[in-house]
Formats: sequence, C-alpha cells, structure tokens
Amino acid sequence: MYYHRAPSRLLWFFIGAGTATWWIKRKECEGRSFGPCRRLPPSSQGFPSTSNAAPAYQYPAPDPAKPSIPADSRDQAPVPTPPPQDAAPAGPRMRFPPPIWEWEKRQDREWEQDKENFIKMSSQAADVMVDLTESTLESILGTADILRAKLAEHRAAREREQKRMREQEEERRKNPPRLV
Repeated sequence: MYYHRAPSRLLWFFIGAGTATWWIKRKECEGRSFGPCRRLPPSSQGFPSTSNAAPAYQYPAPDPAKPSIPADSRDQAPVPTPPPQDAAPAGPRMRFPPPIWEWEKRQDREWEQDKENFIKMSSQAADVMVDLTESTLESILGTADILRAKLAEHRAAREREQKRMREQEEERRKNPPRLV
C-alpha cells in the first residue's frame, strides 16, 4: 500500500526548525532567569568601549611651523618651496618628483613602446596562424592524394576482378559442363 507522507515530513521539518531556533535563543540568554532576552552593551561583554577608552594610536599634534596642505591641492603635484634666505642648508636637499609634463612624456614613451610590442606580437601571431593554416591545408591535401591513390588502386583491382569474372563466364559458355 502507498501512504501519502508529505504532510508528516513538513510537520517534522517545522518541529525541528522551531526546536533549533529555541535552542539558539536559549543559549544567547543563558545567564538570565526571567524576563525577555536583552543583549548587553559591548563594554560589559569584555570588549573595550570606543567612547570612553583612549584610542590605541594618537596622531601627533600638527606643528605650527609647518604649513598644512589644503584639501584641494592634494591631487596636484607638489610645488617646491625655496628655503628661507637666512637659514643655511642643513643636510641633503629634498628631491621632488618630476613635473607633470615629464611624467606625461614618459607615459607617452611607454605607450608607444607598448603599441610597438603589441604590433610585433600581433604580426607574430598572424605569421603563426598562417603557418598553422598552411600546414593544415598541406596535411589535408596529402591525405586527399593518398585517398585518391587508394581509390585508383581499388578501381583497378575491381576492373581486373570483373575482367577475370567475364573471362570465366565466357569460358563456361564455350565449354558447358557435362551432366551425363
């Protein structure tokens, strides 16, 4: 006999899902004996609070002697400022990055080199494809020649066999077998 089991399976699925949910919620509220489950703030769980504690790293206070960089000039190349006239140079001079036009020239040179390399690789790939195509065509033509030769051999063998069969037939007609 066949019994329809779909509703009982669905019932057991919901019972299992409810039990699992109850178990997880119970574990979250394990220390409480009454009332609804409430999550504790992070500071009471052993984690330092971000509002009261001092940060792990404090940035040094800005030096008033050094000028700050305005927000709108951060994207531009730094402009060197000459040292004060009354101060003697102390130590090696700072090297500033090259001006933007030199960077553009370098980028243009690299772009041209990349284009040349791409053109070389493209021509090499085209040459390889031509060689591959030629070798494939030669292979196909060679196979076709071999098949043509085999076909000619089979035709010649078939013609010889037919000729031999005709000769045997003519021989039988000329000399019929004696039955008595």
